[in-house]
Amino acid sequence: MLLHQFVAAHRREILDACSEAARGENGAEQMARYAALFFDEMLRFLESKNAEVPAEPRSHREYTSEPFRFELGALIGASEQMRRTRRAIDQLARRSRAAVLLVGEFGTGKQHCARALHAATFPEGEFFELSVERTEELELRINSLRRVASADAIAGLTVYVPELSELPAPLQLKLSKWLSEQGLHFRLVVASSRALAQAAREGRVRAELAFRFPNQLELPPLRDRLEDLPELAQHFAELAASRRGSWPTRLGQSALERMRDYAWPGNLVELSNVIEQLSQNYGPALVEADDLPQLDERPSGVNFHLPVNGIDFAELERELLTQALVMAGNNQTRAASLLGLSRDQLRYRLVKFDISANSA
Repeated sequence: MLLHQFVAAHRREILDACSEAARGENGAEQMARYAALFFDEMLRFLESKNAEVPAEPRSHREYTSEPFRFELGALIGASEQMRRTRRAIDQLARRSRAAVLLVGEFGTGKQHCARALHAATFPEGEFFELSVERTEELELRINSLRRVASADAIAGLTVYVPELSELPAPLQLKLSKWLSEQGLHFRLVVASSRALAQAAREGRVRAELAFRFPNQLELPPLRDRLEDLPELAQHFAELAASRRGSWPTRLGQSALERMRDYAWPGNLVELSNVIEQLSQNYGPALVEADDLPQLDERPSGVNFHLPVNGIDFAELERELLTQALVMAGNNQTRAASLLGLSRDQLRYRLVKFDISANSA
């Protein structure tokens, strides 16, 4: 029962209790004391009734005013892996021009980590997420950096590349040249699911760019830091609740134990989606193991056998993209999760095959 509903139902009893406590306190000068007594007695009364008093819901604005806690959820956790990650970010923040490679599975929070590094390095600067469509926009920003006489006179720019191998070779060459250029006050942060050396050998990343990342930061999968799961789940529950202006869903011990037994192939993205679903279904109620959605390992696809006559790989990719969009209700983030891709990787392929989400 919500607090205002409880108070309304027991209004007379509460007022009688408060009146008794404030007996003899007359006059306007006693108003502050009376108010304090009123709330003290009201809380005592609620406790005597074993009533649960939920905390006042916080707005989304309040949550996002604490960026490292509420926007950068990938850095939450007391595990040794996350302590190392935060220490590495602190060290890299002191070297503003050092290019950084973030390596990790899908959903481990590479973009959030990049934003944390940007916030620690250029708190007043711009975080620019690069895609093929934004090439000209980035060139304008680089030119503006060249026109600044002193690096100390500008806030700084972080250029984030979600997947380097998705960029065309000419754009990769430009990035390499900008890294070599003196006086440009910007940092390049690249995310990858694998080592760039392998991508260079496969011809998907230019060699002169692949070996410009002496600073590499590997983000652990969720299955390797399950001790952080309760705090992460609480974080996502608070975010989901803030979007609705309600109280967060509470996870019981049995639910947490069931979640610890799961490998989380989709990592933080999958956990966030599960908590979002629980928030929609149960609101601020206590959720136990039986209330959780089915947590099954994603099929690996190893049972697929190539037909003797081969396949049209491009057509297969197009079909998988279309099916994922249909299954996800045209939600690109969910469709990307189904395919083990980032949202930007999915969008790149949708443009490549001229697939419209609305027509899938």
